[in-house]
Amino acid sequence: LPQLVGGDFREVIVETTIDAKLQKTAQATVTRLMGVEAATAQADQASMMILDTSGAIRAVVGGKNYAESQYNRALKARRQPGSAFKPFVYLAALENGLTPDTTVFDVPVVINGWSPRNENGAHQGAMSLRDALAGSVNTIAVRLYADNGPRRTIDAAQRLGVRSDLRESPALALGTSEVTLAEMTGAFAAFANGGFKAEPHIIGK
Repeated sequence: LPQLVGGDFREVIVETTIDAKLQKTAQATVTRLMGVEAATAQADQASMMILDTSGAIRAVVGGKNYAESQYNRALKARRQPGSAFKPFVYLAALENGLTPDTTVFDVPVVINGWSPRNENGAHQGAMSLRDALAGSVNTIAVRLYADNGPRRTIDAAQRLGVRSDLRESPALALGTSEVTLAEMTGAFAAFANGGFKAEPHIIGK
């Protein structure tokens, strides 16, 4: 807030972007999921962020219980995004000349002795780029990352708002570099709004 209003002020009225009803629902959802799925997921905390397509934060939950922990995991905690990172790989591929209908191949891949596996352990052969993303095919994501050049994927992610350090390795295509939830949510807003960068913000006026 001081960055927006400067230091010379006496009274400031702040209007946030938070939707009170949605915020309450978000907190209840986190509490419910932690009660049902925490043990299975081996998780003791959770966070949530909801943006509109302009980047306005409509709800943010930093943990399962604010009274127990005031640490805001949505803004500060860095975790591996896993397959949620793959859209940046595909964005780089599209910008490098591929189309959603381009044929790609789900076949074994080995890079410097490392070989990614698909979740089901099988390979499907030829498919469209669109189907590969929809199916979250690991081998194709890694091959695209290598074929496009690592910098294309990293630049795409950073251009959309990912500020955390991204390690330039083939495993990055599968989301192995830690990022914040706020970074990922803000970056995904650009996919929903026609490609415009959306900076997450909580102060409306």
